[in-house]
Amino acid sequence: MSLFARPDLNPIVAVATKVVMPFSLVLSIAALSVGTFAAESNSTLPAVTQEVCVESPQSFGGDVWELSTRHLGCVDSRRSGWLDKLQAWRWTGRGWTSSTIDGALSKSPGATIAPRTIIYVHGNWMERDNARERVNIVDRYLARRATEPYRIMMLSWPSERNQPVLKDIRSNAAMSDANSVIVAELLRSLSESPTQVSLLGFSLGARSVTGGLHMDAENPIPHPNYRVSLVAPAVDKNWLQHGGKESLALTHVERMVNLYNSKDPILRRFRFIDSVARPIAGGFAGFEGLSTARSTKPLENNPLIRQYDCGSSIGATHSERSYYAECPYFCIALDNLLGM
Repeated sequence: MSLFARPDLNPIVAVATKVVMPFSLVLSIAALSVGTFAAESNSTLPAVTQEVCVESPQSFGGDVWELSTRHLGCVDSRRSGWLDKLQAWRWTGRGWTSSTIDGALSKSPGATIAPRTIIYVHGNWMERDNARERVNIVDRYLARRATEPYRIMMLSWPSERNQPVLKDIRSNAAMSDANSVIVAELLRSLSESPTQVSLLGFSLGARSVTGGLHMDAENPIPHPNYRVSLVAPAVDKNWLQHGGKESLALTHVERMVNLYNSKDPILRRFRFIDSVARPIAGGFAGFEGLSTARSTKPLENNPLIRQYDCGSSIGATHSERSYYAECPYFCIALDNLLGM
């Protein structure tokens, strides 16, 4: 069996899970989801919260890459060798140009290796152009605070909305779980280079991050210590604790920051993604170890893992851009990604 084999991430099995919901609730989620994710497509860069974020005196723009699985359709997590199947694109400052996975990973002859590599996985209902706009927005925020060059690689996955709302969300959740194998393979490849590695995941994209870290825990190659920042993670709040589904995810993590929103109208209904387990999202209540949803305490008393409720600042929204523009703890997540 492959090192990365995870039968529990089989998208066919995951999608087959049925959720029974009142029709009025279906309409409620549909209305909230459409409004929330439609707003996500706006490419305007919001202002950073100035009283918290202090820009670096020397700005470093990132080397921005898109690693796409959009041409692959469903990824089978029981198989390996996915990196060679990815399509790689590089941002030139004026547009995107086709490249290779070796170019993205700095394995081409004469390639310069950035001191830090940031893997970013976007959330649900993102067309390709919107995802590309989003990674450039993230890069601009990072550039304001970076004190050394970095490379940011976005895992772009087929999260477009093309089915009825609930079926689409369940299908894309299964797909993001399956994408964990690709994140794990990226981590394994990067562990062979001197670059330090960070990971950023938003909403369903956070599932790929935590799942990839869990799978990578068994990697026999020595690791650097990962920095992880999650924003509104659509991940069961119990998965990372001892005995949880992804209990090994923190094995090689040096520091993790989780930004959540106890007023999130989408993740408030996260329990309906699985009618049996009825999970609560770590992006709504924080991961297990918090005494209340509004507390800021370390996960399982680990001082290297911090969680912050942005609800009082951003209000009832699931918008990624609202976290970036209005959450006073966003710069903590940025600094964590940059190794500060």
